[in-house]
Amino acid sequence: MAAPPAAEASGDRERRSVRDRSRDLVVGALREAGALSRADLVAATGLSRATLSSVVGELLAAGVLEEGPGPERAGRGRTARELRLAGGVGLVGALAFGNSELRAALGDLGGRVLGERRVELAVGEDAGAALATAREVLRALVADAGATVAGRVPDQVVLGLPCSIDERTGRVSYNEILPGWVGLDPAVELAGRCGTPVRVENDANLAALGENVHGAARGVRDLIFVKVSRGIGAGLILGGRLYRGASGVAGNVGHVVVAPGGEICRCGNRGCLETVAAAPQVLAGVGAALGREVRIEELAALVHGGNVGARRAVADAGHRIGQCLADLCGVLNPAVVVVGGELAETGSVFVSAIHDSLTRYTQPVVAEAVTVRAGELGARAEVLGALALAAATAAASAASAASAGVLPQQSADS
Repeated sequence: MAAPPAAEASGDRERRSVRDRSRDLVVGALREAGALSRADLVAATGLSRATLSSVVGELLAAGVLEEGPGPERAGRGRTARELRLAGGVGLVGALAFGNSELRAALGDLGGRVLGERRVELAVGEDAGAALATAREVLRALVADAGATVAGRVPDQVVLGLPCSIDERTGRVSYNEILPGWVGLDPAVELAGRCGTPVRVENDANLAALGENVHGAARGVRDLIFVKVSRGIGAGLILGGRLYRGASGVAGNVGHVVVAPGGEICRCGNRGCLETVAAAPQVLAGVGAALGREVRIEELAALVHGGNVGARRAVADAGHRIGQCLADLCGVLNPAVVVVGGELAETGSVFVSAIHDSLTRYTQPVVAEAVTVRAGELGARAEVLGALALAAATAAASAASAASAGVLPQQSADS
């Protein structure tokens, strides 16, 4: 008896999902290691030899991978052949919006960064103007990259935003950081302007990917990245994969209630973590003590210079955040917590306070397994994470086309 159509569709989706995960594992292992033999890839990914052989065949046919002799090793006999990501193949773009800036980057599927730009921009109120600027900056990056990519359109663009994206609809959820974007589907809007597929992702998720591929958590399979700026959010990588949750808002630690009856938060609740530990609250407290407005650069200088009040304010925020992360670590048991965002610029006082509080409020077996460290990429974490996600997405699309017998067109230089 034939399976019902719904069951067949569900089975097809599951098979595609497993296939996509296998491709991600292969591409991720090669991006981290540079080049590996098939035997090394089996060990690095945990895939069976048969699955690996099939996935590698698809990626070779798509032009995502290339194969050649590895380095000669004394006493090893015949030189093993190694696989690597094909240099110069594919073109991908990354766009990361902050509260008042746009960072953009261009790269290839091998993870090579071809160019970066930063533009100061009023992002929150006028989504149309911000997206138009993003399109022009991306075009400028392509023009700057030279003759090898002249006239080409990126195969994939990833757009990062400092707000929640509803995974079910692709639309921006209610927020006060980007009020002009609420209800908008940024992927559709930008794809129409750029003529290329676009994925939209939360900024903390992208920062987690950036630090996982290029920074403080390279190769770590279970990690939490916490970003403390105007808001507080966390990006979660579990089992080597980004975890978004059912509606795409996993990691929204800034709205955990820590002070019942406290100040009203922008989300409508009272006493959320953001109301006591986000950057604006810390800056306001230090500014009140000094009798003037304080910016983040000055706060960092005060902390590093030993100002007692500034160090206390930053440490208090770190202790609050660490207490929330203790609960999250108790549930997820990560190996690393990476601290980023504006308050991370204040350095070890902030990071140490998070570590001390996390250790105090979670189980010893959890605390012993986790390392708390500052991010290495600073404000570049989101755009580099977006570039990595764009490369992985484009590689998977190319491999899917190859497995379906529809090979992507190659440019004359590739």
